[in-house]
Amino acid sequence: KAINNDEKLRNSLWTSNVKAEVSEKQLKELESLFSASPRKTAAVAIKRGKAAPNRTSTTTFIETKRANNIAISLAQYTKAFSNFDDLVTAVASLDETCLDAERINNMMSLLPTKSELNCLKEMHRHDGLGRAEQFFVSVSKMPSFADKLLSFRFLLQFDEQVNELKARFNLLGKACDEVIGSKKLAFVCKKLLCIGNLMNESAGKVASGITLDSLCKISKKKGSDGKVTLIDHVVANEENADDLCFWDETPTLRECTPLDLDEMKISLREIETGTMIVERTMISVQSEAESEDKRLKQCSNEFLSKITPFSERARNELKAMNVLAEQTVSKVGALKRFFAEEDSASSAIFSVLLDFSRIVQTAKEAHHRKQRAMRRRESSLRRPQTATS
Repeated sequence: KAINNDEKLRNSLWTSNVKAEVSEKQLKELESLFSASPRKTAAVAIKRGKAAPNRTSTTTFIETKRANNIAISLAQYTKAFSNFDDLVTAVASLDETCLDAERINNMMSLLPTKSELNCLKEMHRHDGLGRAEQFFVSVSKMPSFADKLLSFRFLLQFDEQVNELKARFNLLGKACDEVIGSKKLAFVCKKLLCIGNLMNESAGKVASGITLDSLCKISKKKGSDGKVTLIDHVVANEENADDLCFWDETPTLRECTPLDLDEMKISLREIETGTMIVERTMISVQSEAESEDKRLKQCSNEFLSKITPFSERARNELKAMNVLAEQTVSKVGALKRFFAEEDSASSAIFSVLLDFSRIVQTAKEAHHRKQRAMRRRESSLRRPQTATS
């Protein structure tokens, strides 16, 4: 398709799911392994002269399958912590001794829901509970535990997330610079445009540019013999074949093709959200540091001593990241204007250019093979024949 929109062409290239369930048998087995104390049946209780306890309000407010799944997941923390109060305290103190990013991340799915916490509040006794319920009780005793857990996860994952996102922004920006600055790419594209206009001259069609989605199609257009393509012709008639090797000037083209600028912006917003959660949690923890509860006061002070310098560093990193993101967005905009493709995503542009580079390389290699074969034939014809008797 031709581009004849003067506004678009201004400053552009052309002017220059597996399921896994736990069976009932497994549930019973797991309950015997993980339950704090085995359940007594009504028959056993009656034999001992005691009425069977009504456990519905104390042990079954969590759905059975969820309770067992939580119990299984909690097993990864039992070696390092003797009880769930210690585990919760370690999280609230940002203690990395026995907790890493993976374990903190896994804990996110174990947190009680609002309805489960409400059921827990209505209970008058907390004895004889299962492992999941015991964990919920410990969580309920720690103020703002979910925010503290989120802050801990953000702290542990921050450097990896920031470094990865920085690398992606830098790579995308570098690729844009390489493509816009490639004289060889501009040469090949304008050569195709010139030839295309010559071919369409009789029909009175003259294009000022070529859309990217037409670039590969034009290159593969075959002549009357049904064999030679337009790019084959360009390669065969170019005196210096190196002038066509634009991939030498765009080495990051392949790496940046999967990058999506919108996804990168979402990742940046997630880091911003994490920073906000940390700052919000710091405010609530500052009031807890004045608590008369020694345990709460101690872990609050430890939380603040570790999170305060991190929060300041995170804010500075975020400012730098926003500047880098703005620079990359500007470069992507320049790339779109360069090809007069305002509505295309950068990933689509890079994908087309990668396909185009393969087409040109294939044609170039085929041409070289033909030349080598021709030289061998000429050499054999010039070689003197051996005399025979």
